[in-house]
Amino acid sequence: VACVVTTTSTFAPRVPDAADEVAVICKELDVPHVINNAYGLQCSKCCQLVDSACRRGRVDAYVQSTDKNFLVPIGGAIVAGPVAKGLPDAVSNLYPGRASMGPVLDLFMTLLSLGLPGWQKLLSDRKANFSWFKDRLGEVAGKHGCELLKCPGNNISLAVNLTPVLSKVEAYAAAHPGTSAKVDLALLGSMLFTRRVSGPRVVLVEPPGDDQN
Repeated sequence: VACVVTTTSTFAPRVPDAADEVAVICKELDVPHVINNAYGLQCSKCCQLVDSACRRGRVDAYVQSTDKNFLVPIGGAIVAGPVAKGLPDAVSNLYPGRASMGPVLDLFMTLLSLGLPGWQKLLSDRKANFSWFKDRLGEVAGKHGCELLKCPGNNISLAVNLTPVLSKVEAYAAAHPGTSAKVDLALLGSMLFTRRVSGPRVVLVEPPGDDQN
């Protein structure tokens, strides 16, 4: 085993990995452990999980995206670790240094502009907005017979079961001869995107045993 990679910030219905428990095992077996904390800096639960993993076991590095956490353009990442002169320093020393310093400059200017109070307010607002949106999305889903999935520990994303929508279309087609029952739920994703809702993804799951051509 070259390395174990755990993830704190996941897309629902997946929940965060038990990075702290994995860290304990990695320490016992002397196996490197890297945490994918892409969205995690904006979420206190994810940060607490990383902190617990660093205290309880082995963590060689944790990686965060700058654009997902600091309102900057895509292209930067923060590689950090709990050990001085550890893996992050090794990564830095291996880097050839010929890339643009744009991501560093963007982050530097953004942090100067926000200041500590501004950054803390963004964290507080995100937590409040997530709670508000979760309640509203649950209400809208319920009106259409859909279910907002329960994903304990996932404070980054939400998931809705769209199966009832398909069932309604099939029932309508059965009651109206000549109407096609075929519907591509994935179109919902593109419909939302064209309406400037850029985050949602529609994932189609084939029932077990179905032929997939």
